[in-house]
Amino acid sequence: MNVKKVLLVEDYPTLQIILPDCVKVVFGRDVVVLVAGTLRDAEATFYRHANELDFILMDTSLGKGVTTFDFVSRISKIFKQPIVAISTDELHRKKMVELGCTHECQKSELREFLEGWKK
Repeated sequence: MNVKKVLLVEDYPTLQIILPDCVKVVFGRDVVVLVAGTLRDAEATFYRHANELDFILMDTSLGKGVTTFDFVSRISKIFKQPIVAISTDELHRKKMVELGCTHECQKSELREFLEGWKK
């Protein structure tokens, strides 16, 4: 898979640094990882770059009761590339798959997941 641009939807500041590095370790340093920390940022970034994205990594909960459930339901109808639900909450990941995510994994297993996917 030739990955050039990825959208990461993640509200936790430390993971906003760690997860893009994980993507770049697997797919190369030239990959652009667009990070959105809020639902509003995620929507704006998605609609601005949808035609350029190779896949989306999406947390299920963005704090203060905000989830990405409705967002994934909407974009999965128009975005035909992979959308990966990343969460420590198994029930949230399963719900995201029901709503349109094509894959799911725990954040702690993301590198391993991406390496398997790359093959």
